[in-house]
Amino acid sequence: MSAATVENSGLGTKAAQVERLQAQIEHFLVSQAKAERAFETLTRRVEELKAELEDTNRKLRDKVSELNHLSGHLIGILHSMSDGVIALDTGGVVRFFSPAAENLTGSSGGSAIGTSFETFAAFAPDLLRNVRAALNGRSGLPRLRVDWPGEADARPLSIAVAPVFEQPGAIIGVVVVLQDLTEVTSLQKRVFQVEKLAALGQMAAVVAHEIRNPLGGIEGYATMLRADLQYQPDQRRYAEMIVEGIQSLNGLVNSLLTYSRPVDLRCECVELETMLRRLWEMAKADPNFGRMAFRVEIENGSGASRVRADAGALRQVFTNLIRNALEAMAPLGGGELRIRIREAQVDAREAVAVEIADTGPGIPEKTRRNLFQPFMTTKHNGTGLGLPTSAKLIEAHGGELTCTPEPGTGACFRVVLPKNNEAAD
Repeated sequence: MSAATVENSGLGTKAAQVERLQAQIEHFLVSQAKAERAFETLTRRVEELKAELEDTNRKLRDKVSELNHLSGHLIGILHSMSDGVIALDTGGVVRFFSPAAENLTGSSGGSAIGTSFETFAAFAPDLLRNVRAALNGRSGLPRLRVDWPGEADARPLSIAVAPVFEQPGAIIGVVVVLQDLTEVTSLQKRVFQVEKLAALGQMAAVVAHEIRNPLGGIEGYATMLRADLQYQPDQRRYAEMIVEGIQSLNGLVNSLLTYSRPVDLRCECVELETMLRRLWEMAKADPNFGRMAFRVEIENGSGASRVRADAGALRQVFTNLIRNALEAMAPLGGGELRIRIREAQVDAREAVAVEIADTGPGIPEKTRRNLFQPFMTTKHNGTGLGLPTSAKLIEAHGGELTCTPEPGTGACFRVVLPKNNEAAD
């Protein structure tokens, strides 16, 4: 091969290399353009995804804020409810304990949350049975009455138990709702007491009328016999004892008739402080009560002691209560009668409370529970109708009469009267 041929062959090889290089450059440029377009597309998509993510995050934040608001609103409602609410998870562990539940059960939420309800209410097997049924998805469980133990007395509660569903068939826990029955129980006792007293009153009226007529004849004959025996002092004394016994029976009959009659109130403005001071002046005239002290305490000035009531009925009630207090202290040789007048409420109405307290020996709990029952008395010569009649007169005013032990010694009778009684004059 000649030198010219070799030179031409080398040139051909270089030309081919240049062509391949140019082709690779063109391919690179095309790929670069494609990559740039892809990058631009990816950048736009990233921006779109970023905008979508920001929108999603904003919506999520709004939803979280809304849920937090609703959760706070719900918790606020639960905290403000007078009924107690306890929430349990699917394992029966306490997860929420409202302030009302703390008040009704006497347990703090801090100590209750995180504990098993089985342990918390171990004393109430019927309640635990309902909770287990609710955890198994059973609805429509009956309300239970549970006497929840406390430091002093057990508190009557009405308790409802129900499962909580996130969606049909999916249980996320149980809610226990506690309602205080103290006032309802008290009202039921008062209604029962009123019905019982009404029946006794009707019976007493019949008995009193049946006894009164023959008593009048016996007293008349005994009086005549006493006159005939004026020169026979021994026999005359027997006739006098008959007359005294009949007069005592007549007093009991009159008390029965007073107790059994319907109360007809004639209301007017009554200044309780003035009335109570006058009744004290009358009572202390009795030589048996000469060594007694007297004190009146009035809350918020004299205006707090004005009520619209039947003055005669109140005089009868307060006379009875004051004499009872003085007679209780008399065997001790002295004591102090304290009368406190303060503002109060009865059935959501403005009222005045009059507390008549003594420093006597006090009244045993067993006796105090039956004080307002007819014929219940601790006096040798008492009829047992003074306090029941007083309670009846106060209830006719829409008020209430109760008895509580006085701190230390003694007893305290509390009369609560509405300020503006709506009874007809």
